Amino acid sequence: MLPHDKRIIWVVILVIVVGVVILSSIYLSSQFSKNINISSKNFSSQRLFPTDIVSKINSNFKILYQDPADTEGRTIIYDIPGETKPSLLKSSGLVYARGTNHILYAVGLFKEWESIEGTKDRYILLRDPFSKGKLPKFRVAYEPSQLYDGKENMTSLSRENIEKIVEGKKHISLVARSFSDLSQTQIDELFRKGDAVAVLSLWGENDKSARRDENDQLLSGWVYIRRN
Repeated sequence: MLPHDKRIIWVVILVIVVGVVILSSIYLSSQFSKNINISSKNFSSQRLFPTDIVSKINSNFKILYQDPADTEGRTIIYDIPGETKPSLLKSSGLVYARGTNHILYAVGLFKEWESIEGTKDRYILLRDPFSKGKLPKFRVAYEPSQLYDGKENMTSLSRENIEKIVEGKKHISLVARSFSDLSQTQIDELFRKGDAVAVLSLWGENDKSARRDENDQLLSGWVYIRRN
């Protein structure tokens, strides 16, 4: 056999060996991926809010406030100048019914709960991170009462998904139809000091102003928390 023929044979053998190695690697990789299911949900609480991505998706979206240690989006107070969708709970402080001094809702940072004598209901206390001042107390119902027309779904809890707001998608989801459906452990996890919270005042169908309790404090119909 000529030296030239030997070289050809060795090249063919080398090509076959390399091909076998590549095919084996592909097969093992596919089997490994089948056996290990990694869910992105496991890491969702570990990523920072993607403010650099936000500017690319919606240039009008602005984060007005966020705790530097927040990795879940739970402390974000935002604004979208020019956007008038009623479902967007923007900025902080109080929002009034147009042309009146009647409070529609408040946005602030959660401070604490305050007990109310003689009832399971509690007041939710917020503060404005910009003015550093207190916002009005809102009564959160934990049991049916005449204040809420004896209804079971007294104060409901929902969540705003910040990323979906940026993407222009439906961004509000129900957490609980009533606070009475939540355990204290759940409430402690859902509400931490410094969390951004929006509270909507309660208006009846024929009411001309927001309802108040016997202590002249506003009743809440909905409470909103935030997450990425």
